[in-house]
Amino acid sequence: MIAVLAVGFLLTCGTTVARASPYPPSEMASVRSPDENKIRDLRNQEIAEIKKALGRRLPAHRKADLYVRLAETYLEAYRAECLNEGKVHETRLAAGTADKFIDRSNSKPFLRLGIRACEEVIRLGIKHPKLDQIYYFLGVYYDELEDEKDSVKWFRALTQRFPGSAYVGEAYRAIAE
Repeated sequence: MIAVLAVGFLLTCGTTVARASPYPPSEMASVRSPDENKIRDLRNQEIAEIKKALGRRLPAHRKADLYVRLAETYLEAYRAECLNEGKVHETRLAAGTADKFIDRSNSKPFLRLGIRACEEVIRLGIKHPKLDQIYYFLGVYYDELEDEKDSVKWFRALTQRFPGSAYVGEAYRAIAE
């Protein structure tokens, strides 16, 4: 499910290299539907609860589960913000504003947070059943940050350490690009 979301998102959002002027929060909020606002609020609540739980003394496998969910949630948040940045860009273009590139400064922080959550799972040093997904997420996160070297590093590690993973096909595709 997450892989399908990530692949669909990568095809939808893509990457833009050049800088654009940052979109203010009011402009970002103006393109969100009431349902998107509810989902955003629930996602933020979930992130806060996961962080609160991570502050407790927990066994390593439980912490790993929480960090995996945090990494998934950050990818979802990144995807949603990126799509809204696209909506703001389209709105500006429709209004006749010469807005050549999409600004991604609202969505990119979620990539860095996702990387940190993934790295925490790896740092725990346990055999987690979703470790292949973590390697895939790291490849996706670095790819979206346009860090080709680290992206390929994580996708290669995924293909070598987890050759039977459902994410291997996507990893090979990403390496080939």
